[in-house]
Amino acid sequence: MDPGERVLCIISCGGKKIWDGSSGRNAGPTPARNVYTGNFVCLNQKYAERFYPDSWCILSARYGFLMPDDVVPGNYNVRITDPEAISRENLREQAQRLGLDRFDRVVVVAGKDYVAAVQRVQEV
Repeated sequence: MDPGERVLCIISCGGKKIWDGSSGRNAGPTPARNVYTGNFVCLNQKYAERFYPDSWCILSARYGFLMPDDVVPGNYNVRITDPEAISRENLREQAQRLGLDRFDRVVVVAGKDYVAAVQRVQEV
């Protein structure tokens, strides 16, 4: 990796969330970094935090690109392939507004449907 290269790491959200367990049912609005509790997401988040500590985010099927400290208001159950998932147009607008389109390289650590969603956002 080029030392001057700006790299963004995007991980996916997950179906298992803090509100699903009995201890988290009353958690209320929660920072995105603490919302997704499944093994796959937790391992991906540890990877992102270790190798891209200042430049990673979560792709939420409902909310789009979430920075680690963005607050998720409550539980939801949406997959990136669902009709009610965030649209490509909204994702593209978010990427521009958040400056995510200014990175030299994007690393996506997620399942194939989330990788495809990011690729569609990057298409011109």
